[in-house]
Amino acid sequence: MKIQLEFPYSQDWSWGYIQTNRENRKHVYLYKVPTANSQAKRSTTQYARYLVAVKLGRYLSADETVDHIDEDKTNDDIHNLQLLSRRENSIKNLTATGTSKIMVECYCAGCNKLFSVRRGLSILDNAKINSLPYCSRNCSSLFANRNKQNKTIEEIQAKRKELFVREYQQPSMLS
Repeated sequence: MKIQLEFPYSQDWSWGYIQTNRENRKHVYLYKVPTANSQAKRSTTQYARYLVAVKLGRYLSADETVDHIDEDKTNDDIHNLQLLSRRENSIKNLTATGTSKIMVECYCAGCNKLFSVRRGLSILDNAKINSLPYCSRNCSSLFANRNKQNKTIEEIQAKRKELFVREYQQPSMLS
């Protein structure tokens, strides 16, 4: 369904479509018409994130997440949404589930920043054997091709081991 974008999205994007995925969660597909000075662009954001950004009148930072208060990810009513930092959201999820997660701490192959990621999502997992760890999508897009040029899988694996710091269990907030 095509929508009329609201500020701040209306200042950077020409139009948007709302689509629902298999899990019944909504996303906004954003499109920009090409001009003489720029190419056509396309991006996607979660509908809940779009709604909160419109309400606040600004884009959300990379550290800000939109949380569904009632835990129903399909309930995008603005009164059911709250803005949390990634850390606050992790703590809330750990408290709700009462579980701990195994985390991997490593250095970003792009900017050398120390960061942590849940082991199942980690670039250091064997399924991603020819990839290096990056702290963000931005670093990945800026540095991934440059860091892989003319390197063998063995060289990439050695670099991964250099960047790895430790693995630890994130404690449950209920204990």
